[in-house]
Amino acid sequence: MWKTYFAQGNKIGAIMKFLKSVFAEMKLVSWPTLKENRHDTWVVISTTVMFAVYLGLLDWAFGSLMTSIF
Repeated sequence: MWKTYFAQGNKIGAIMKFLKSVFAEMKLVSWPTLKENRHDTWVVISTTVMFAVYLGLLDWAFGSLMTSIF
């Protein structure tokens, strides 16, 4: 995409054209509501905590197993 903008020769004009197209595209984005954002954040945090606990338990179990073997 950058090649088509810079192929014109005018680098400042090409950058401005690119930024205008970025802003135009950003207006078309469907942004999440505050409620959806909070829910998604809660899902990410709870999943992270669950995996941390799971991996911590696995680490503890394998560490105990290795200690008892060696």
